[in-house]
Amino acid sequence: FMLNYNYGNREAAEALLLAEAIDDMHKVYPRDRDMPMLLYSCITTLDRMTSPDAQGASAHLRSILTVEYQDSPEARKVLNSARSS
Repeated sequence: FMLNYNYGNREAAEALLLAEAIDDMHKVYPRDRDMPMLLYSCITTLDRMTSPDAQGASAHLRSILTVEYQDSPEARKVLNSARSS
């Protein structure tokens, strides 16, 4: 993502728009093979931000990734990082 330049919360609004777009895309194309990678990339971008909206969007996308794409390598990364924290 072009948003991922460590600008912190200054790019939160754009990241939230991206999260919403990925969520909408997942509803229309649930079997898209790139969806787990898109979700994971957006989650890692949102996790760098401290705003409550960004953290809420990250939690929402994290639940989609770990429930609906639980067999993907990206979901395993998220689940393993949650266990080690």
